[in-house]
Amino acid sequence: FFYIAIMYDELNLSEKAFNYYEKFLRNRPQDFYMRLRYGNLFFRLNRYQSASEQYEAALSIEPKNQTALINLALSYKARDMYDEALEKFKLAQTVKPVLLPEILIKIAETYLIKKDFIFAETYYKKVIEKKPNSALAFLGLGETYINMNKKTEANNCFQKVLSIEPNNLEAKKYLSKK
Repeated sequence: FFYIAIMYDELNLSEKAFNYYEKFLRNRPQDFYMRLRYGNLFFRLNRYQSASEQYEAALSIEPKNQTALINLALSYKARDMYDEALEKFKLAQTVKPVLLPEILIKIAETYLIKKDFIFAETYYKKVIEKKPNSALAFLGLGETYINMNKKTEANNCFQKVLSIEPNNLEAKKYLSKK
């Protein structure tokens, strides 16, 4: 069941993959790897509640697994559970302090949604330190600066986005409002 579930998952035959994940997990409910993969399948299909349940089950098996913590945080974010998402992101950082820029962006976005602009700014800047040509980070930082009423800084960020991605419609939209 293990290999068949993964094969169907890799082939994007979701219903068959669900069937074999279930069969496998009925026999081996404590298999961390399969819980994580099963959660990922739910997540890809925008079934975030079910994804969260699988990630929570995986964390009950390996409570300090950074990947499971990050995936759970992302599923919480997708469910608009921002405080819970930030809590899991913080736990993931305590397990291993270095996070990928893509994860730091998700954290920054969550703070931006919560209107915690200071932390959003901090995390977008961390991304830019690691990945200086991240149009996504400059775009988010620009949006953060607009919310902080720092128009000059916002304008600089949107200009930077356009220097990286000349056809970025979001940056053009913000600059046209000027």
